[in-house]
Amino acid sequence: MTRGIFSLLIAALSMGQALAGAPAELPSTPAGKVLAGYLEAVDSGNKDKLDSFIKAHRPDRPDALDRMLDLRWNTGGFDLYSIESSQPLNIQAVLHEREGNGNYNRMSVSVSDGDPAVITNISLAVIPPPAGAPVPERLTQTGGRRGVDSRNR
Repeated sequence: MTRGIFSLLIAALSMGQALAGAPAELPSTPAGKVLAGYLEAVDSGNKDKLDSFIKAHRPDRPDALDRMLDLRWNTGGFDLYSIESSQPLNIQAVLHEREGNGNYNRMSVSVSDGDPAVITNISLAVIPPPAGAPVPERLTQTGGRRGVDSRNR
């Protein structure tokens, strides 16, 4: 009997590791679909794609185009790291900057119950790296000098 319990424990732990290592996927809820569209538009850096997204999902914020272009310029776009919470009209996710400082960000999106779903609230805040997440190496002053010196030889 002990062997059976031990086998079940090992199987459960190995399944948990496989799930933990799987890339996060956005749910097919209205909020998940809007966040997916947002990330696709920002990651593209394409002004027309961004403008189309804004007209459909953020029509009350005509200044959103400049803000989204600035965000793309400063971060290089985002990779989805994890979903912290998800309901049909609200989602909270952790994103990892592709460029910039390699920061992690928490994005919360709330949408209306309509077609298309319109963003009613959105926030993005830099957070400490989640436990177990890769942390970008920081260049020290000494390392920076070595890099410059090696290029000047």
